[in-house]
Amino acid sequence: MRMSVKHCLTLESDCSGEHLEDLWFRLFRAMDDIKESVRKAAKIATQTLANLSARLSDATYTNPEAAQKAVTVVLHFLLKNGLLSEAKEVRAFAITEIQRISKVAGPLLKPHISQIVGILLESLASLEHQGFNYLSFHTDNQEMLEAARLAISKMSPLQETLDLCLKYVDSDNINELAAGLAQVIQTGVGMQTKCGAAQFVSSLCFAHPSVLKPHVPVLMKALRLSLKDRSPAVRSSYASAVAQLSKVANESSLKPLMAHLRKLYTEDNADDTARTVSGIVLLLMARNAPTVLKDYYKTVVPLVLLGRNDPAEETAKIYKEVWDECSIVSGLQLYLPEVIESASVVLKSTSWNLKMQGAQTIKDVSTTAGAALTPYLHIVLPLLVTGLAGRTWKGKEALLVALATVCKSCADDVARGDNTNYPSALKIAQLVLNECKRKDKEYKLHALTSLATIMSVFPNIRAALFVEIRETLNDTALGKKDEEDEEEQDTKELKKDEVKKENPVYGKMRVKAFEAMGQAWPGNGPQAQHPQLADPAIASSFAEFLLTQLPLNAPTVQVAILLALRLYVERLMVPDSFEMPGVLDPPTIFQIVDSVWQMLHGTKLSDVRKEALLLLIELLKKTQGTKLMKKYFLEIPSQLAHAEHDTNVVPLIK
Repeated sequence: MRMSVKHCLTLESDCSGEHLEDLWFRLFRAMDDIKESVRKAAKIATQTLANLSARLSDATYTNPEAAQKAVTVVLHFLLKNGLLSEAKEVRAFAITEIQRISKVAGPLLKPHISQIVGILLESLASLEHQGFNYLSFHTDNQEMLEAARLAISKMSPLQETLDLCLKYVDSDNINELAAGLAQVIQTGVGMQTKCGAAQFVSSLCFAHPSVLKPHVPVLMKALRLSLKDRSPAVRSSYASAVAQLSKVANESSLKPLMAHLRKLYTEDNADDTARTVSGIVLLLMARNAPTVLKDYYKTVVPLVLLGRNDPAEETAKIYKEVWDECSIVSGLQLYLPEVIESASVVLKSTSWNLKMQGAQTIKDVSTTAGAALTPYLHIVLPLLVTGLAGRTWKGKEALLVALATVCKSCADDVARGDNTNYPSALKIAQLVLNECKRKDKEYKLHALTSLATIMSVFPNIRAALFVEIRETLNDTALGKKDEEDEEEQDTKELKKDEVKKENPVYGKMRVKAFEAMGQAWPGNGPQAQHPQLADPAIASSFAEFLLTQLPLNAPTVQVAILLALRLYVERLMVPDSFEMPGVLDPPTIFQIVDSVWQMLHGTKLSDVRKEALLLLIELLKKTQGTKLMKKYFLEIPSQLAHAEHDTNVVPLIK
């Protein structure tokens, strides 16, 4: 032991510039000696050797050639032996000395940049405190833990040294550096290592864009293929690096990137991670490289429209932010061909989620573009109609909603029915009516809603379908349940104090059933001339049915019935003789007016009262100039006076 101490003290007072590597090796070994006195003496000697190494590496005090040689020897040893030592004191000393040599060496670091950066990046993870590994197995919030680990690694001396190295990247060392970074990105171990590599790439984009540009394809490919890393922090860092690289990338790198982002989202086995990271990359590009992204809107716009309708709320939120950043609502028509093509592809997918998103995209585009969608009806309508065939699956209702929206936006062209490339309005309505017979309640509700929309925009098909719609929806409007539903309800045991409540969906279905019936009513004009409506009793029975059901239903259903009655009156044509027995004769008018008074005074719900007054207004318009309402001229003002306390209906009353 005494000899070891003596040797260390001798080195401390008598070391020179020769045999540097051997001296470092012996002193590091002594620093890890079992005896404390040896370790203390070694530490003193090592500090002296460190001072000497720093002076020898500084071209200000040493011949440049000798300084370059000293830098090579010292850095090589510290990186290979110091950082990888099992002794904690040795590693700490090596980190400090590497940082010190990097500061004093300056431009002499250039030949060693690739080696320094590669080893330091690998060390970011390997030198982390082991307590974090323990925490990773005993915490539920992995993302928060990763954020903390990443924040700590960014404050380490290693990161500061990496920032110093950034200054000395040039055209001579970038080739080897880029290859090394690409390897770390793809095969690096540890979250800090991968995030550090991504951060270094991003920094290169700011510091040396022109030097980096020829090597972007290598880095872009490595990042692109590693975007699905299991760590959220790594995925975010890689996405950020991709966004920064895109600012200096050319078409040969950007085109495969956009294709890969689309593939990540639209492949049938795409998971939440893949769909989310694709959106994050686009969002960061929209914020950091908007002009670059704009050149690829033909790929981006269809993808973002799909992503906005993602079933995962957090993922959809990301794509909505991309949409807002891009601000392309007004220019959507420029990309309609690409959007329709994209939606067509996913509508043919085997993934139910993608089918649903494709339909929702068609709906969104139809709502925004309106009649501009007409040139693509021969693509859109057959796909939506074909998609409705077969079993009911989760999300299938999106096809119904899209079909109804397209019909509404392009009603004139669909109604003409002179194009054999897509189904006629009548065929579409019949198909949706068949979907109203499905047993799935939620799906049936959407089918009823879509049917009401379709019948409201195609007056020329009402006469052909009214009777069938009335018969098909009768049980639903009356609230009758399927045998399976009744059996299921009967088998449930109710507790003593439990109140038997109806499933809210039944009430919603009744609302839409009455609404669809009202929209399907053709009236008695020329467009209603159909063999099925030859019997006048059909009209009278419909009015009687609505009036009978009005007081028997909940207020929300009453609104729909009043709407149907208003449509009934609105679509009637009053002949010159004012005689419409069974259609709008005095008994029918009496029942309607009486129902209006009941709604005005029997309920406090503003929607019901408002719809009742709209019905009365329509009735007065329709019978204006006739004697059919003469007997109510005195009654109407007094009844309305009682309803004026409801501020929501005062404008209608006046």
